[in-house]
Amino acid sequence: MWDSQDPYLKYMADKFHLTVISIGYRLAPEDAWPACAHDCYDAAEYLAKHAEAQFGSALCFTGGESAGGHLACLVALHLLDAVPDFAFKGLLLHFGCYDLSAFLPMVRHHESHLVIDHDVMAAYIDALLPGTTEAQRRDPSISPFYADLRGKKLPPALFTCGSEDPLLDDTVCMGAKWQMWGNEAVVKVYNGAPHGFIGYAPGTIRAVQEGLDDTGAFVRAKMEG
Repeated sequence: MWDSQDPYLKYMADKFHLTVISIGYRLAPEDAWPACAHDCYDAAEYLAKHAEAQFGSALCFTGGESAGGHLACLVALHLLDAVPDFAFKGLLLHFGCYDLSAFLPMVRHHESHLVIDHDVMAAYIDALLPGTTEAQRRDPSISPFYADLRGKKLPPALFTCGSEDPLLDDTVCMGAKWQMWGNEAVVKVYNGAPHGFIGYAPGTIRAVQEGLDDTGAFVRAKMEG
């Protein structure tokens, strides 16, 4: 578990009386792709099958921020086939990267160098996917943006991102693709917010509380539904 995520996870646990589990997956470059994804798949399959017996409640949500948003999206698509009788109540996908190939335009042209930029993203992805081509990185098992979603019953998803985040296009485009085939996607863009904003202390910028409130409203609606 990343200590920096503890406040957000505690907020979710306290606010909604949820049991929150954070997966400590293997990291690149020591463990390149697909180690991190397989760790998340193993944990998700176990929880989908055993959470109620183990923790007193079924697995309801998955989510993550940045790389975690990318992995959470892949987990949701993986479980459609791996555990076909399971369904999430919702996904919480904060400023994820859904195209790991040539990058969508916002990454290529983002010039603010605020938190992450094109060079940072390229270095991270080279470490995660060493020796792979652009075409190989478009494989849907790596880049969920290229997944064929036709006819799939996807869980409702909340996509959030700041306007100053180079991954903004990823959020908007993935949210639109989610909706194309009749699935529910809520896309929220926060003016002036950089990458990672939802993990900042409330009051740092207005978007932090707005993001927490929107996440809370989404969770509450899906729990009540």
